[in-house]
Amino acid sequence: MKLFIPVFCVLVLIFAFDSTCKSQEKEEMITIHDNQYDCVNSMEYFITDSTIYIDNFSEEGEMYDSGYSPAPLLDKKLSKSKRQMLQNFMQHFPFDSLKSEYNSGIKKECDSLREIYIQINWNGKKKDIQIVDCYQKNIGMLFDMINMLIPKEKPNDVLYNPEMLKFDYRQEQFQCKN
Repeated sequence: MKLFIPVFCVLVLIFAFDSTCKSQEKEEMITIHDNQYDCVNSMEYFITDSTIYIDNFSEEGEMYDSGYSPAPLLDKKLSKSKRQMLQNFMQHFPFDSLKSEYNSGIKKECDSLREIYIQINWNGKKKDIQIVDCYQKNIGMLFDMINMLIPKEKPNDVLYNPEMLKFDYRQEQFQCKN
């Protein structure tokens, strides 16, 4: 009996750890790093099936401060209707048929180049996409969907401006169009 209790506790911990790992593997997630014509600052978007998180990432902050962590501009649970809207969109979004790279091939200085890195993990499918100064129609639809998830207002924050958090990804901004 003395051996049963410690063995039982270990088995419970192993099972709990294993199920936690499996649930994290199954979590639907879209991660976007959007370097908007600026070599050192980027907007980062983390969307799961239930939350949206946006921050302004500073590469200089990370290089020179070992404790650097970007401050969130938005960290919000999605409403049931927005979760359903996202699920419906992702169910029909053809991300597995997208290329892994869209590149204009035009050489520019980094402050005049738009680079976007996207990781999608949804319904057991994974896709990494790199965009370098290029417009892609389906990616534009994804960004429009994410813009609809951004709340119009944020209670208790008079300085909140949802337009500053939205993707500005218009076809006319790019020489490369797919």
